[in-house]
Amino acid sequence: MGVGRDVALRESTNYESPPPATEAGFLVFMDEDMTETEHESAAEEASGGPLPDPAPNAPDDVPRGPQNVAIAPRLFTLIVLSGLSVLSLNMFLPSLSNIAMDFAAPYALANLAIAGYAGATAILQLIVGPLSDRFGRRPVMLAALVIFCLASVGCLLAADVWTFLLFRMMQAAIISGYTVSLAVVRDTAGAQRAASLIGYLAMAWAIAPMLGPMLGGLLDELFGWRASFWAFFGFGIFVLTLCWIDLRETNQTPSETLKKQFRAYPELVRSRRFWGYALCMAFSTGGFYAFLGGAPLVAGALFDVPPTLA
Repeated sequence: MGVGRDVALRESTNYESPPPATEAGFLVFMDEDMTETEHESAAEEASGGPLPDPAPNAPDDVPRGPQNVAIAPRLFTLIVLSGLSVLSLNMFLPSLSNIAMDFAAPYALANLAIAGYAGATAILQLIVGPLSDRFGRRPVMLAALVIFCLASVGCLLAADVWTFLLFRMMQAAIISGYTVSLAVVRDTAGAQRAASLIGYLAMAWAIAPMLGPMLGGLLDELFGWRASFWAFFGFGIFVLTLCWIDLRETNQTPSETLKKQFRAYPELVRSRRFWGYALCMAFSTGGFYAFLGGAPLVAGALFDVPPTLA
């Protein structure tokens, strides 16, 4: 109806019609009063059939064809997953002094449970990303959660400090929750939606380190330092069950080989922009980790602060 009116108006007057619009390669004259649905109907009528799906490499905000649809997990799943990856860093911090006394080890050695753990997570993030790109988000995340649960049991049953530190380093596998959560958001959301989802995840990263030491200190006072690792085991089983049910595979375009991805690292290392961002992040978080490692000792030894408040 709108197309006919536009043609008749052009024939009877010198009226300049709006520029033609192109839909899926077909030229269609659009009336400015037409609705979006009428635009699509006119384009389909001109093409003789329904419009094809957008190309697989269409922009993020353009709907994709059924073959490229990735089913996103619930937001709650991503929040809990990323929150646990941060919580495991410092929840047992108030217990560091008690751990050192229990194992008759120097506090500096027991503090490797924090410093060594942070170093292990830094290395693992270089590996987890390519692994999830090659083998998928779901299997990598489920395997990491299984390792985290087993390592938590190893920590709470450890009889000496070296065994404890070994299993504590294995707990660093949970950092996959941080990496995979971001990758899942990228797989399943457009640019604007992804920014909103990452904002929710960032809240979990901020809240978990604040509440973790309070919970760990309370558990230490009531049941001893090993109670924190029982809690880690329980959290791990819960998140593993949640991911098994809700986290489906979202990587629709897995990489061909791991070597191809690792070959790109030299180019990244030569990037000045990368080093600018990396050094800013390193210096901004370095002071925070230094505080985390020394605060329990100072609070307990010098100020006689209980673990709940340390």
